[in-house]
Amino acid sequence: MANAIQNSGRNVHAQPWLDEDVIVIGVSAGYSHSAAHTSLADIPSGARVFTSDPLTGKSVTNGVCDANDVDIAGLADTDPDVVGLAVIYLRGTEAGSPFALWFDTDAAAQLINYSPSTNTLRIRWSNGVNRIFRV
Repeated sequence: MANAIQNSGRNVHAQPWLDEDVIVIGVSAGYSHSAAHTSLADIPSGARVFTSDPLTGKSVTNGVCDANDVDIAGLADTDPDVVGLAVIYLRGTEAGSPFALWFDTDAAAQLINYSPSTNTLRIRWSNGVNRIFRV
């Protein structure tokens, strides 16, 4: 038999997803993503188009992490375009808040939908097998 991580082990590693406040930052072209970036402090404040409230409806099943879709209201037509989404675990300070996930909105065009009539941006997490992410 091959080596494997048990689903119960996946759930243990995903527990912070349930226990901590997790937010989404909409990022403009003023930010250049790098895998070396490790915290919210690595995203310049001027490149942050919006900051969501903490995600709700979070769940973990066999290491697959999911949450409710997110609506961001009150955006203006003059706000910069959102080119990426950063998922951050809030831990008191910007430097102490881990940068967990990056979604390039060009690569995931169906992830966000902007309605100019209501100035609302909706983040629609995948309903696929891996949802937002899988440990």
